[in-house]
Amino acid sequence: MSVISKAASVIRVLEAMGPCGATMGQITDETGLPRPTAYRLLDQLSEENITLNKSGRWYARNQLSPHLAEDEFGIVDKYARELAHVTGVTAYVAQLDSGRALYVTRADGTSPIRVFSVRVGESKRLATSYAGVALLSRLPRRRQEAEIEHVASHIPTRWMVNGAQARRKLWDCLNQTLEQGWCGTEVFIPQVAGLAAPVPNTELSLTISGVLSDIPPETHPRLAPELLRICADLGQELNELRAARTPST
Repeated sequence: MSVISKAASVIRVLEAMGPCGATMGQITDETGLPRPTAYRLLDQLSEENITLNKSGRWYARNQLSPHLAEDEFGIVDKYARELAHVTGVTAYVAQLDSGRALYVTRADGTSPIRVFSVRVGESKRLATSYAGVALLSRLPRRRQEAEIEHVASHIPTRWMVNGAQARRKLWDCLNQTLEQGWCGTEVFIPQVAGLAAPVPNTELSLTISGVLSDIPPETHPRLAPELLRICADLGQELNELRAARTPST
């Protein structure tokens, strides 16, 4: 195998793992390369600004999600506020950042009861929230499996489910997102509900969150279309902004 072929095999593994990155063990297992060879190739690719090492994991730079620019944040925040206004409950926007869900903004609705299950600036594993599951739906199948298995084996403290129940509920949420574009019928924390959807052609998801009495199942047929509409509008405006900034060739 030529050096170029070896380097290409490393890049393919990193791109398949997406923004979650890969450990050296995963890279050598997938490529069959000896560890010293993989290290040397990764260092050379890093010098060319193709790969990046963060906290023991390697990433393809083209798979990392940068933080939002100021004008992008203005658009994102505007649609979060619209979603909160339309639904009456709290809205969040999360960004896929280094394989986790980074919460970038929050807007409160008119409901007097608010759920503070996450704070802006907090980063969470993907399979621990509706927003994260929406983001997880865009990643490769093996990454979905690994994330769900990890959370099923390390149940978050407020969840009132066991490992088997968590696994089933998470797969139901993920499959629901893949089939209809949003998730939220499963409840993990007693009396806390939410709906989430990925924003088309972006690294973002939109979520509404509140007490179960504010978002009971019978409201989903009304709320889900609004969520999807606002996701589509956000995706379109954000991508138009990004396209306008990209120099034409």
